Amino acid sequence: MEKPLKIFITGYFNSGKSTLIQTMDESAINIEKNLSVAQDSEKTCTTTGFDLGRIVWIHNETNDMILSEVEFQEKRDDFSEWLAKNIELKGCPGKAHFSIVREILSHGSSGVIFLIDGCDKDNINNALTVLEETKEALGASIPLIIIANKSDREDFIGAEKVSELIGEKAFEGSGKTKEGIDDTIINLSKLILKSIN
Repeated sequence: MEKPLKIFITGYFNSGKSTLIQTMDESAINIEKNLSVAQDSEKTCTTTGFDLGRIVWIHNETNDMILSEVEFQEKRDDFSEWLAKNIELKGCPGKAHFSIVREILSHGSSGVIFLIDGCDKDNINNALTVLEETKEALGASIPLIIIANKSDREDFIGAEKVSELIGEKAFEGSGKTKEGIDDTIINLSKLILKSIN
C-alpha cells in the first residue's frame, strides 16, 4: 500500500488543532485532559498526547475533494475513476512546555498546517515561537501553510491583520466549519508531491 502523506497540524495552545482534525475526521483519535480552569465555554480540554485523523484526497483532471476515510470507503464505487491519496493529520499539544513532544511528533511529516488563533492577538508572540520551533525541527524547505483560524467568529481579526502581525502570509480558515480547510489541505498536498518528485 502506498504511504500516506503526513500533515503535521501545529500551533500555539487554543489555536484549534484538535477541532480541525475532529471536523475533518469524526473518528479521529484524541488524547486530552480536562483543563483545571476552562479557557471559555468551548475550551474545557487540552491535548496532552496527540490527535490523529485520516482523510483521503481524491482528484481527477478537473476536480479535487477531501473526504474522511470512512466517507471514502462508503462512496468508493462513485469515485472509481478518480485518483486517491491517503492523508494522515497529526496534531500535537500547543502549550510551551510541550515543545519536546511537538518536536518528536513532527518527525516524518510531509508538510505542515500551522494554525494561529485569529481571535487572540495577545498570543501572537507565543504562536511565532512555536512556528520558529517547527521550522527548526523540520527545516525551512518543508511545505508549510499558515492559517488564521476561527474565521467563523465575530471577534476574528482577519487573515490580513494576522499576516501583518507575524510578517508572513496567513490564509483565512475555520477548523470548526471547514471554511478554507479543504483547499488548504489540497494545496499543501500538491506542494508536498511537487517537493518529493
